[in-house]
Amino acid sequence: MISPNPFDNFLISAFEEGTTFPIEMTVSSSAGRVVLRERIFTSKKIISTSDLIPGLYHIRLENEHGELLDGHFRKQ
Repeated sequence: MISPNPFDNFLISAFEEGTTFPIEMTVSSSAGRVVLRERIFTSKKIISTSDLIPGLYHIRLENEHGELLDGHFRKQ
């Protein structure tokens, strides 16, 4: 799970017990350009987004087994 939505200067990743790590997080702009890539190794992590400009972003999460979660988030 990634929160909050909308977000300001950070995102929080929080995963349930039993989640397979690492998880590759890719954040893309509405134009499709990758603007942030992060490997997540723990069930909870705060990720800085202060370098991103306000707008709509696509966030994709994938573990080593190819299990995937994606969604859209807005930066205020």
